[in-house]
Amino acid sequence: MLRNQLERLRETHVSQLLAVSQAALDEFDPSRRATFGTALKRSTQSTLDELRAHGQRVTGHVVTTAKQLFLPLDDTTKAAILEIAKRLFDEELYTRRFDVQCQSLFRKAAGRGLNAEGWTRVDIERAGHHAATANTIRRELAMLSDELEFMRLQSEQAAQVSLSRLGDFSMLSLMHDTVDILKSNGTKIVGRKASVQQNKIFMDAKDLLIEPEDLIIRRMSNGAEETYKVIDPRFYERHGGIQAHYQMDVRKLGLPEASSAVQSITYNITGNNARINQNSTDNSTNVVQIDNRALELVESLRTELKSAPLETAARNEALEVVEEIDAAFKTGTPKKSVVSALLRALPDVANVATIASAIASLF
Repeated sequence: MLRNQLERLRETHVSQLLAVSQAALDEFDPSRRATFGTALKRSTQSTLDELRAHGQRVTGHVVTTAKQLFLPLDDTTKAAILEIAKRLFDEELYTRRFDVQCQSLFRKAAGRGLNAEGWTRVDIERAGHHAATANTIRRELAMLSDELEFMRLQSEQAAQVSLSRLGDFSMLSLMHDTVDILKSNGTKIVGRKASVQQNKIFMDAKDLLIEPEDLIIRRMSNGAEETYKVIDPRFYERHGGIQAHYQMDVRKLGLPEASSAVQSITYNITGNNARINQNSTDNSTNVVQIDNRALELVESLRTELKSAPLETAARNEALEVVEEIDAAFKTGTPKKSVVSALLRALPDVANVATIASAIASLF
């Protein structure tokens, strides 16, 4: 039943991809060269938007079906459901759609006697599209995994306590992590119990307001710390025996990024060209002079990618992006917008994200 429902969702998703691709193609006017890049970016963004919507639909159907069938959500069942869901997210499908879209744009230009193949760096665009697609798929599957894990924890709790004695469902019984909360206004709340997952944090909502951009600092028994930024608090009101709680969508920060985030909350602005604009519009172009730190980080990025578990084609594309970053810094006045766009095109593997964050913090 679940497999058939998800297959129908996949068919709808593929049809929608064709529709958004055609909409982007219609925006391209060969007589206006600038519309080529606009149409290509529109196609990429529309595809990612549809992919995220597809992920939400898949999660909704899986969770609803599991509840309707009263499935015993143990680790084995959870793994089997995730395996089915993974088949609905084929990275090659989106890579092929990008290539087909490029060829369609080229053919439309050729119909007007124009050669559009030199109008943009398709290799850079493809690398960025592929990285964004891979990250989106991982994020959607992680969110599904988190939802199933929450259901599994609920099932585990219900199995341990007689329904006649359950009464109010205690979220605290599922919280095994200790965290501190650092709010964007500088307020710090320490020693709260939570359940920290890969991209999600569950927490009792009693007397607590969580907002986007707040930081959650997990303190572990070995003395180490992990810092997460709140993307979406996702507050749930009390329902039946389940207390009001948060199922926060979060992003784990690397060490340089975490340090910078904490400093920004207290308005300790550091780094090259650091500044803050309060009640004003910043119309300046942010550039930074080249220094040894930038060169060292770029070289570290290059070394990390060479040893990363990537296919040859993906590694070569990523290294080409690094060369573009290196060239930007060697101009002596790299533009933040250019370098940031190139950094986003890098694959999210090993320590690449951490190094990329450190490079971005130079601006």
